[in-house]
Amino acid sequence: MKYQRLVEDLQNVQSRVRKLEKEMHRVDHFMLGVRGQVPSVVFLSVSERKTLEVLKTFKIPATAEDVAKIAGRARANESIHLDQLFRRNMVLKGRSGRKNYFLLRGEYRDQGQTVDT
Repeated sequence: MKYQRLVEDLQNVQSRVRKLEKEMHRVDHFMLGVRGQVPSVVFLSVSERKTLEVLKTFKIPATAEDVAKIAGRARANESIHLDQLFRRNMVLKGRSGRKNYFLLRGEYRDQGQTVDT
């Protein structure tokens, strides 16, 4: 009796997981769009958006310190936001010595003012 109940519960959980997987696939498909368009930046926090906007002004890779100077915020905070954008695959990240350099991916760039550092 107990084992039969456990098997039924397990089957119920598996059914729910399959439904959730289908829903997640639908959401992923919606996010990418029919033509594989770049997802909207609507899901960024206000701080991440500001970092993104500042990073758009650079023609060349910039450090967190460079971005922080323009944004008027602490380097440590900018470093966190830049790493979050990197994990979201919105920026490229490279390292030279102890410094990390970030560059906005081409599909997120727009025509605007640029700053050479």
